Amino acid sequence: MEDKQQKLRLWLDDLQSRSWQLELVVSGLSIALLLQLRTPLIQLADNILIYSSDQLILQGVMNVVGLLAGHAWLFVTINLIILVILRGMWVGAIGLRTLSDRIHYESLGYTESFTQYLKNKVPTYDRYVEKMDEILSIIFSFTFLAILMILSICLGLLALYTGMQLIIWLTGWVGIPLLETVPKRIWQILFLSCAALYALDFITLGWVKKRKSWFGWYHPVYRFFSWVTLSALYRPLYYNLISTRLGRTAAYLILPYIIVLNMIGYVRFFETPYFYYGSSPHSLVNSFYDDERKQAGTATTISIPSKIVGGPFLEVFIRYEPKQDDAVLERICPEMSTGQSAEARLACLQQLPQVMIDDSLYQDIRYKFYRHPGTGDKGLLSMIDVSALGRGEHLLRVSKQVYLATSEADTIAWIQQGVIPFWKE
Repeated sequence: MEDKQQKLRLWLDDLQSRSWQLELVVSGLSIALLLQLRTPLIQLADNILIYSSDQLILQGVMNVVGLLAGHAWLFVTINLIILVILRGMWVGAIGLRTLSDRIHYESLGYTESFTQYLKNKVPTYDRYVEKMDEILSIIFSFTFLAILMILSICLGLLALYTGMQLIIWLTGWVGIPLLETVPKRIWQILFLSCAALYALDFITLGWVKKRKSWFGWYHPVYRFFSWVTLSALYRPLYYNLISTRLGRTAAYLILPYIIVLNMIGYVRFFETPYFYYGSSPHSLVNSFYDDERKQAGTATTISIPSKIVGGPFLEVFIRYEPKQDDAVLERICPEMSTGQSAEARLACLQQLPQVMIDDSLYQDIRYKFYRHPGTGDKGLLSMIDVSALGRGEHLLRVSKQVYLATSEADTIAWIQQGVIPFWKE
């Protein structure tokens, strides 16, 4: 048995000495994959915003998942890029060691007092290389630990939603759905309170576990959330990291680092007060034009093939957005059901948009159900006759009926969805 343990230790020591090679390979591949994932993540966030369930609970869960996915992508990508740069610097430091394994202060010709200052403040070259390797290993470990932590948050939210849906189903099954509110609220308060305590204990590196009088009642909470969030998968990595001084320092800094990183992402460095950056009749927005949209996964509510219209018809795509549109459709087509024909559904859906070109309102537009080939979005497609339009610039304005719930009264109003300039040849 001891021989087996010795062999395992020797094998792990050998892997440890070469771990930097694996770090560079994994980091490089991960960066390449993450850069490819940006468009799908944007599409995911867009789909969550448009298509997520109208149930407030599930809607909240999906919104959090979409938000976390974007933040996780930014955090991991930036971390790995920094890691590759610093690991390259570390490799250079190792290579320089073949030339000299120490700093020769005497050859620099500095004053004796400054030379002594450097000797006191600057570590030996070997210690510098070793310390740098430790820091990079912790950055690498924490980067992928953060991904598992985000997965745990999503699993926790899923458990919260599942519990609430189970309560709704059980109360409906026994025939007393009116009683669902009380047990649902109890489950929400109990789950969220315990989750907040568990998260506090995790972020503070075990502050709750250090309270002896709390262990008896906190231990079941700890075991429950360990199971729900699958944190047991990375528990050895987490405790190994925070058991060292450098690991604890990194753990305390990780939350401020994430906050600062995301704040920087919202800073606009190169905007000037003389240029208008929004959408208006005086702006050309690439995402409105299919042939100029940079990212295939990014869509807009309204789009046309190009800003130059050469033929007699203008193709206009209007995206169907269930999260917004269904509230209106339920009120303007209360008799609609899933068994209705395609013609009846189209007749209902085409009441949503209103199209104007310049100052003219186009009525009796014929629409077809359509899935956009570039974005995969479902919506309505119309071919508008623009043969009578003169050569030159024109403005397409599309509005949709939107259900507005206010404190005074609920109403349906026309809200402009886009203003798209185009040119007729």
